[in-house]
Amino acid sequence: MTFLEKVVELLLQIGQALPAYEQYAKLLRSLGPQSGRAYPRVAKALSNVYLLLLRFCHRVCLLYSRKRMGTLRPHCQTKVLLFLCG
Repeated sequence: MTFLEKVVELLLQIGQALPAYEQYAKLLRSLGPQSGRAYPRVAKALSNVYLLLLRFCHRVCLLYSRKRMGTLRPHCQTKVLLFLCG
């Protein structure tokens, strides 16, 4: 498995896991004051996760800039472009 294929697989797994955390955050937010300090902490943690994910994606994009896109397998190009840009 190539580096890029591993990156795509990792991003797909992250994409499958994040909705559960989003639902948890929504549940805490809906509880209002009953959630105490839990919602702000979860929201901040989720924000940090998304920030790190964006930084990671940006670095992968830099690695595979337009100059290098021609060297990637066509199916990888499509997966990466759809995931990162669409």
